[in-house]
Amino acid sequence: MLGAAFVFLMKDEMPLRLQKTLLGFTSGVMVAFTYGSAVTTDTFDVCVEKADRHVEGAFAIINQQFAEHLPDQYVYLNREEDMGIPGLRQAKLSYHPEILLTYNVVHITKND
Repeated sequence: MLGAAFVFLMKDEMPLRLQKTLLGFTSGVMVAFTYGSAVTTDTFDVCVEKADRHVEGAFAIINQQFAEHLPDQYVYLNREEDMGIPGLRQAKLSYHPEILLTYNVVHITKND
């Protein structure tokens, strides 16, 4: 269970393009990690989000803290593809997204 002992470290990565890393620790052990970068002047992309499934609430709090500590200019947070995995889809929808993009796959075959 996460409590007051959950400590975060936010790090700016590259000066040319805003990139952020957030690490979550409890009892001196890293239990969550997320990484993202700016896509546009108002959209930030969460590229990676990992957490220890044995720590209740780790995914939710790393997500919430990452969003909360981004600069105010970012009004959109791209959570990327959920790959149709029910738990990921449910988590994504729980944030009431303004936009959900539909992806399609195109297979190109060579005609002889």
